[in-house]
Amino acid sequence: SHSGLSPVVRLSSLRPPQVGAPMGNEFTAPAPYLDKCLEDGKAELMQQRQRDLDLFRALDSRTKVPHLLVELRSLGFVEVCGKDTGGIYAKLGEWLKAKWDCDIATKEAKDAVWKGPCGLCLCHYSICCNDCCCPLPFSDYIFCGCAPPACDCGGGTLVLIEGQPIEDFDRLCDANYAMKKPELGCACKYTSLCELDRHYPVACWYCSRYCCAHSVPKPSVFKTRGFNGESNMGKLTMQLVDFMTNECGWSLVLCNGTNLGWYGDIREQQVKFAAPSALNLIAPHIMIELRAVGYIEVNGRDTDGVYELLRTWLSKHWKAESIKADPDYCDLKFSCREFKRRGFEGENNMGLCTMQLVDYLTLQCSWTLVACNGGNFGMRGDWREQQLVFRKDEHVQHGGDNVMVELRDVLNSGYIEVNGIETSPSIREPLHDFITTKWRCKDFDWHGQEPFCEKKYTTPAHFYYREPKLVNNLGKRTIELATFMASQGWLLKLCNGGAITHMRGLGNRINARSIHFLAGTEFQGQINREQQVKFTKARPGEKSDGSYLMIELRAVPRDPGVENIPWCIGPRCGCESDKHERESKDWEWSLQTPNRRLTRREEVRNWLRSDYRVAQVNMYKGDMDRDSAMYP
Repeated sequence: SHSGLSPVVRLSSLRPPQVGAPMGNEFTAPAPYLDKCLEDGKAELMQQRQRDLDLFRALDSRTKVPHLLVELRSLGFVEVCGKDTGGIYAKLGEWLKAKWDCDIATKEAKDAVWKGPCGLCLCHYSICCNDCCCPLPFSDYIFCGCAPPACDCGGGTLVLIEGQPIEDFDRLCDANYAMKKPELGCACKYTSLCELDRHYPVACWYCSRYCCAHSVPKPSVFKTRGFNGESNMGKLTMQLVDFMTNECGWSLVLCNGTNLGWYGDIREQQVKFAAPSALNLIAPHIMIELRAVGYIEVNGRDTDGVYELLRTWLSKHWKAESIKADPDYCDLKFSCREFKRRGFEGENNMGLCTMQLVDYLTLQCSWTLVACNGGNFGMRGDWREQQLVFRKDEHVQHGGDNVMVELRDVLNSGYIEVNGIETSPSIREPLHDFITTKWRCKDFDWHGQEPFCEKKYTTPAHFYYREPKLVNNLGKRTIELATFMASQGWLLKLCNGGAITHMRGLGNRINARSIHFLAGTEFQGQINREQQVKFTKARPGEKSDGSYLMIELRAVPRDPGVENIPWCIGPRCGCESDKHERESKDWEWSLQTPNRRLTRREEVRNWLRSDYRVAQVNMYKGDMDRDSAMYP
């Protein structure tokens, strides 16, 4: 989406005149001043939006085949990006309204000036008289409410408030549809607003977030239940695919899902379509989801008796049992114990099972593999999920050969797993020679264990590398492999990444608050990346030796410089040169709790808005003196 180039709200002009002035927190200032800051920020966004539109008009003039990206988000939104070819936006909007009861999103949570629950507050603010509890030990964890965030002195507080109108220049996509759901309760709204108290007690933050998260209304269209990740995202995806392909004439290019949230239970699905053309293939599709928790779910039309074929094959080869399917979640469901895992390095047989099913549907049933996407469910992400989409092409009499190579970066080691070579023996030896010669890998010794893949290799030291800011070389390895496979007549069909993480473990969460951990260090060594790379055999006359280009977009966590941990547990600071100096300043800074809170809001605001163009005044602990802490 061209709107993706527009920056998030950056109110760099918002700088209250002085910290020592009577105000609730660093977001509080006279209301007219805040209103002016908001208007200045809007003007900047409008200019940026216009530059984006001019840029993409020039790019659109060179577009050969327009594409459309539709994102389904289980929190209750459908987002669309791409060119409005043939009035597809209007058609899709009508379908979403009729099928899922979606309306164009007209409101969102955004910056606004808040003056208290009823526009008034019971007290006038004075920093001195309201900071009586701040010097107490562990005061960061006290339920402190001695300074609400707004007052009756004519001021206001800049906060994030729901229900604000969406401006055209502030959209994050070309079209945004929202599903109907009840409004958030008044108690949750007020609790979230009170988080802007300058005291920012950690206990209040955690408790209010927990309560609000469990009180947020859920949309009725996206459904989830249980603790095994059951959802209807696959069924909704296939409803959309059926409409776009069979009713609008667009062709499905790819679909890709991901898991978000603490347990991976917040789901998002990206579905890409190509505009109607002479090469479009309007044909029935089917989606099969393999879930390591022990289920197989099928969605799509029962074309040429494919449901019965799947029942027979799954029962014979995987001992799967057909169980009653809830029509709100899927069309066909099986219980299966074939999916296995072991150890703490993420070893599993999901890739092997995937290629067995792919070979059956493509080689024996003549279906075409369109998409193959892996997901990670659970707190560690070690419960694998695989999403397969097939298309029934009438002109295809024999499906293509497919091979999957999995690159797995494991701490202190690494592996390469290959599946599909049993049914494609022509690539077995060339691929083995490339992995063992070019990449200097060695055959894996199973030591009598049950193999979880057709071929496995152990990588040499430093084959995979990790650096700060989540830098890795899986993309480079993927292109090296794709270039070799192209020389052998194999086309790169799909690739997707995943990860197993130990970041959410209790030990790492404790270490991340230790004085020995610099901010950001808690990420290093805690993410085991995986890359699934799928290849298909080029048909006679099909070119396979073209060049490849991979572009990786990475959202990198950044140290906000926010310190909200009392000294006895260990605040973190990355400004000092060595451990001794850091620990010395930790002790010194622990005595400056009231002064520390005076500058915290500036740091939080800059972090949330990515406003790094304006230099931070108080970057070092020793600089946080009440008399000299001034805003520019």
